[in-house]
Amino acid sequence: MDARRLGPWLVLVAALAGGLLAGREIASEQSRYFLGGIFILFFLAVVIVVLAGGAVVGVFLHRGRVNTATKSLVGAVGLLVVGAIAGHLTAGMTGAIDRPPVVLESAGTSTIDLTGAVQSFAPHDNGATVCRSVPDGRTVGDVYGSNLGALGSATLRGTLSASSEVGSGGSLELWIDGGDLTNGADQPFWSGPATIQASPDGFMGVATFSRLARESGPAKGGATGTSTPTDGWPATMSGQLSWTCAAW
Repeated sequence: MDARRLGPWLVLVAALAGGLLAGREIASEQSRYFLGGIFILFFLAVVIVVLAGGAVVGVFLHRGRVNTATKSLVGAVGLLVVGAIAGHLTAGMTGAIDRPPVVLESAGTSTIDLTGAVQSFAPHDNGATVCRSVPDGRTVGDVYGSNLGALGSATLRGTLSASSEVGSGGSLELWIDGGDLTNGADQPFWSGPATIQASPDGFMGVATFSRLARESGPAKGGATGTSTPTDGWPATMSGQLSWTCAAW
């Protein structure tokens, strides 16, 4: 096949391949929320308009006759559109779509036992708890206890996050909410490492923690405040947190 006959076919093949790549990339951008592939879509529209315009000019210059080059341009427009649609529809099969990890969730219960000089704490046994899995897995990744008990007139809440290997270590964060937290008061929280003993799937377990250090978050109703040692909240927390999760 000589160059004259090969050229139009190369244009058609390039148009189809370009359409497939453009459609695939648009789907990929849409899955990542980067303006939904609008820039690629705009570029594709410009190319189609240029090719269609070239075909119209070719017909005009040849006084209404459609030659091989004009046919190639018209075919390229059609294949660009078809390729873009096909590339968009098959993007998932070619691994172009960025899918968010699946995190399972179930209800559960949790109980905390604080040791040491933590005054006026009333634990809430088997308090409401939310269990979440590790991304794309079935093992428990973190446990959120929304009502571990009353510290003074405030509610103690906490989140235990396991490491990638259940049964080794993790981290625990405790904080208070409501009650004594008037506007302008700091919101203290305690965080640090925890030793975890749990079932293989993490549905049941006990976390032991020692001297979780106190920090302060943003003040309620205001900017970040500073803690004072006389505000009544304990400087450290130690104890155990046990939990049970329902099946996914």
